[in-house]
Amino acid sequence: MVRQAVKQHWPRVSDLHLRLYGGWLFRSGRATRQWEWALPHLADFHTRRDGLRVEPELAHSSAWCPDTRILGTFRTARETDPGEPERAMQKMVDGLIVADSLRYSLEGKPTVLVSDDDDVLPGLLAATARPTRSMIWLRKRAPGQSCNDQWLASHSNIEICHAPGWPTW
Repeated sequence: MVRQAVKQHWPRVSDLHLRLYGGWLFRSGRATRQWEWALPHLADFHTRRDGLRVEPELAHSSAWCPDTRILGTFRTARETDPGEPERAMQKMVDGLIVADSLRYSLEGKPTVLVSDDDDVLPGLLAATARPTRSMIWLRKRAPGQSCNDQWLASHSNIEICHAPGWPTW
């Protein structure tokens, strides 16, 4: 789906740097089970097909400061409030996506944001500051199904693409 969107909108793009965001690291720096499961599978997605080279990575740092791992992107509710039941939570992930979207927009890099979460909207709003650059928001909901879609549609550099049928995270 992402590869099709990239080739359709930017046919001359030959390299796709794919950052996968999630709650990858505990506060201690220890990797989560999701990290340990995903890391060996990255090689399956590192490919060259239809003239597009895909290089996936697990985003454990900001694009602004790639050598600095961000710890605590995965926590349990009990860590923040000892009276809470054991419940897993991602922390700082939406903020990291927004910050990275802003970085790539400022660099003029074509960006495809794959998320069905409206928390990424600030990153899309920041992208409108560069009217010559474009960003695609690939999501499950069709255009018009979010309260801000009409405003986003008024900006020529943001396109909402519908990707029905993907799993709910």
